[in-house]
Amino acid sequence: MPSKRCTRASSAEYWCAKSGATWNPNHDGQVKDAWSDFRALLREINETVKAEFADELGALDKELQQFNKRLTKTRRKARELFGRMQQRLEKEQPDWELPEIEFEADDDPDPLYDSRRGYLDQLQAYKRFQGKSPLSNGEDEDSHS
Repeated sequence: MPSKRCTRASSAEYWCAKSGATWNPNHDGQVKDAWSDFRALLREINETVKAEFADELGALDKELQQFNKRLTKTRRKARELFGRMQQRLEKEQPDWELPEIEFEADDDPDPLYDSRRGYLDQLQAYKRFQGKSPLSNGEDEDSHS
């Protein structure tokens, strides 16, 4: 049976002692080294693949540069065109005012809802509408007789 090894300090040290496992004080360094080696391997693989496709990547890069130049020219043309269109629209814009329309309102002198009233005044108006005494607790005036 292989020997047990603990890899983290702190409360794990107690568990290691109880379980018979040994503590590896070099664990963190070994993990960092392994990770560094792995990253170096990935960089090497990336560089190899990139070199394999270098010609195609170069051609694509040139194509993208040409496309960006055309796009820049097209954007400039569009800005100029839209600017001229805006000037023309502003020049052609007619003067127009909203006409005043005469009408007679049939205003109720005591409407059910009036936003100019305070809360208590509005509540009293609503109770009057319901046929209740404005000062009642929700009971009809007839129930007091």
